[in-house]
Amino acid sequence: MKAALRGIVTRSQKIHQALTIVDAGGGAKRQPRHSRTMQRFRRPKPCPTSKRLPSNRTNAGPAPEGRLLKNSGTPPWRALKSLRCALTAVPPTTKSAMFETSSSEKFRSNSTIQLSICFHCGHVHHYLPADQDLPVAPGRTIGQKTAIMLGTLYTKGLPLNRAQEILLNEQDDQLGHSTLNDNVHDWAMQTGKVLSDAISDQLKTQSAVIMDETTFSVLQTQGRGNCGQAEDQQFRKKDYLAVQTSGYGEDRRCVSFKYIGGRRKEDIEKALEGFDNEALVSDAYAAYDSYVRTKDSQVHQCCCVHLRRMLLDSISIPALNKALLETKGESDDLIAGAIDKVKEGFLKNEPAYFICSIIAAMQKVYGLEKWLKRRSDEDKTEWLERVRKCRSATSTELMDHVDTMMKHLAKDFVVEGDSQRFKSKIAQSTIGAALAYYMNHRDNFRVFLSNPLVEPDSSSAERCIRSVAVLRKACDFKQSIEYMDSLCVYFTLVETAKMHGFNAAMTMEWLQDFGRAYYLHRANATLTHEVNNRGRRLDNKLMGFTPESAEGFDVEPWLPWNYLALRGREG
Repeated sequence: MKAALRGIVTRSQKIHQALTIVDAGGGAKRQPRHSRTMQRFRRPKPCPTSKRLPSNRTNAGPAPEGRLLKNSGTPPWRALKSLRCALTAVPPTTKSAMFETSSSEKFRSNSTIQLSICFHCGHVHHYLPADQDLPVAPGRTIGQKTAIMLGTLYTKGLPLNRAQEILLNEQDDQLGHSTLNDNVHDWAMQTGKVLSDAISDQLKTQSAVIMDETTFSVLQTQGRGNCGQAEDQQFRKKDYLAVQTSGYGEDRRCVSFKYIGGRRKEDIEKALEGFDNEALVSDAYAAYDSYVRTKDSQVHQCCCVHLRRMLLDSISIPALNKALLETKGESDDLIAGAIDKVKEGFLKNEPAYFICSIIAAMQKVYGLEKWLKRRSDEDKTEWLERVRKCRSATSTELMDHVDTMMKHLAKDFVVEGDSQRFKSKIAQSTIGAALAYYMNHRDNFRVFLSNPLVEPDSSSAERCIRSVAVLRKACDFKQSIEYMDSLCVYFTLVETAKMHGFNAAMTMEWLQDFGRAYYLHRANATLTHEVNNRGRRLDNKLMGFTPESAEGFDVEPWLPWNYLALRGREG
């Protein structure tokens, strides 16, 4: 019995040495080792809501505030678990506890946490330095800054395993093979997805949505890899990502990446579920036409760049140039001879010369579109009026000439089928395929002429796909659907930031500020609930969030256009 008591006393003395009680009303009983850290914090103020609520607590008078600070040798949660709270005196409206957890290992977060509870309303608040990094989730050792950095590098084409090889060396503590992957994934699905979903919701209400898709393999859906088959899963040979963007005339431009699985009609409709746009801009894939037919108030603008590409593939430009310039003589004679051959080609209805004229007319349309880009100092109403006038006066006339020549060529190369769709008369004819492509979607190539907010092509979505193509060169698959979804979250955030002029450093700062605000909101809500309903003590370590803690978080200020405006006001 004496030995047991002696051991308890010894442990209590060690705990007492690990903790320093600081009297805020007067001098310290013992000089703290971490006085610099303590100076970084101000005394917490009462909760703002307490002024509107009555107080049922009786207090004999103001008392000095006590704070807990761990000595660097003992983890605070172990010491505090064995010892009752050392706060012998608290101020009349708040109770505070502060403990510090630190780690010198690379990638790991250093946390210095101060908590305060308001005795009037029961709300718990965190007080942290402005530059304090927070963990990806409660109980994790990897900080949000690390997870965000690796996630954004992933969108630049650097796989996570390669990033770990570069950033870690033999002297560093070796992490588990999946530690970084799991934390990068968890930040995306638990924190970043909130912001990503808000961006997608904003895109659903805009005038037009531009959509394209690209391949990216998922081993789980192909019956390969380390992950088992998901419920109700169909095996596929190819997997697709959908990219949806805003037009260049929108003030709040957005980009949204989604894993859609296949390219069937059901997959396209699921990717566009909830969208209420006036126009859809995409290629002429049949699934898009089927989707638009189910929408009474939506029109489909087919991509003119796809049409121009098919026309260029249907003729041989080098062979045509060689035929035109084979006449010998002076330069003037060469030009005159080429003009005569072009005239002769038109008279003989040779398709190559008509197709060249069509491409030239479309080139002029795109020259006008480049000039119609909105200027930085231009009001949106004035810009829309300028676009409307130019398109109705000039672009419409050019597209009428294109339509006339395409119909002229279609008489010899395409035939109307049983389903009232045109097809090439000659199998495997590139000219016939291009003409049938146009004739089946004649009206869909002219939607942009009547709506200034609709673009003539899906080039903005294809530009966003470039980053996926770069990553596909280095890492052409993901193991599971879940990890593919987290990759889409990072692509959505990074590409949306690009559209608003964010550089890499500003993107990192934006995502870190958002992650910090969302983490603290959930942590405060969780601790408030547990302290008031379950009798939790402030000095117990937070190991998780309650499901209800995400409610009430306002994501609107963190959307990139609002964040950019706030930074402008601040300086």
